[in-house]
Amino acid sequence: MNAARRFKHSDQRKRLYTLLSVAKRELAKVRPGFCEEDYRHILAVHGATEKNGQISATTMSTEQLQAALDHCHDLGFKISTKVSREQRPNRSRKSGEWRRPRIGKLNALWCALADAGVVNDRSEKAMQQYCLNNVPELTRFEWISTEQLNTAIEMMKKMFKQRGIDSYNVAETAVKQD
Repeated sequence: MNAARRFKHSDQRKRLYTLLSVAKRELAKVRPGFCEEDYRHILAVHGATEKNGQISATTMSTEQLQAALDHCHDLGFKISTKVSREQRPNRSRKSGEWRRPRIGKLNALWCALADAGVVNDRSEKAMQQYCLNNVPELTRFEWISTEQLNTAIEMMKKMFKQRGIDSYNVAETAVKQD
């Protein structure tokens, strides 16, 4: 049990060292004039002593490190947490699974536009080319994002409205049947 407690304590210290290091860089961006001396002063105020010729965070306890981090927070440092891939909610591991229903809807709208005579080529390749030509910042259809898919769908719905066709509802029912 004692070894587990030391391991946990060590992980906490590493986390605080890392956060203080990030705080030093970020405060230099947020507060003009913030320098290494200011950072060392914060450490000294919260109990750091000299080691190898300079004030060092390695001489501080976990509580002192936390107090120095809180001080950095008061000066404007904000901790943003980024979740690693392993910690994210379990989604389908297949890279394109989330796109399938949206692309199906897009394809159904495209086919309905072809049935209405708005587009000449009914193929999926033609739909993809239309998206590549008209959706901003889309360079490859395989890389299409949620926002870009939504943009393409809304563009096709707009094509129905501009031509006074009310049959894009047919395309929506075709998607529900899949």
